[in-house]
Amino acid sequence: MNPAVIPNAITVGRLALVPPLGWLLLESRFVEALALFAVAGVSDGLDGLLARRFGWTSRLGAILDPAADKLLMLVCFGALTRLGLLPLWLFVVMLVRDLGIVGGSLFLRGYVGPAFRPVPGWSGKGHTFVQVVLVLAVILAALEVGRVSAVIPVLVGLAALTAGVSAAEYFVRAWRELAKARQTTKREGSR
Repeated sequence: MNPAVIPNAITVGRLALVPPLGWLLLESRFVEALALFAVAGVSDGLDGLLARRFGWTSRLGAILDPAADKLLMLVCFGALTRLGLLPLWLFVVMLVRDLGIVGGSLFLRGYVGPAFRPVPGWSGKGHTFVQVVLVLAVILAALEVGRVSAVIPVLVGLAALTAGVSAAEYFVRAWRELAKARQTTKREGSR
């Protein structure tokens, strides 16, 4: 087996955890859900570490890894919203943000071509971190661990704020990519 496929195999394993995790959350089996969420988090860190450390990167991995992360968060937020543990408006904000980013990436990929490779900015990474902390806090609050429920409203506001900031950063960068592609097209057309 080619070791370069290991990060992608780990990512596929993470994708396989999404349906059972969603089901466990919907069934209010929070201990098991927390364990699966932890496994998913470790697998996300591990596949990224292996890809960077050994250069085991691929075009498939560049698509699969963020897709797995978005799907995992979408299912967690959807299930926790369905249970009434997170507000519906926050789920809508997350969904609109992710659909906008995916749609924008597909458009730019079609317009610019294979040279376009979206790179997550710091605000996007920060947003993902806030999402993970919020999911953990909601699960721990459901398990009545400590006074975690007191920080949930702050985390909800922070998740909404980072969603807006990261979406704005992405669209500014996308706009610049589009402008650069148009300039290149103009120069090539004038030759």
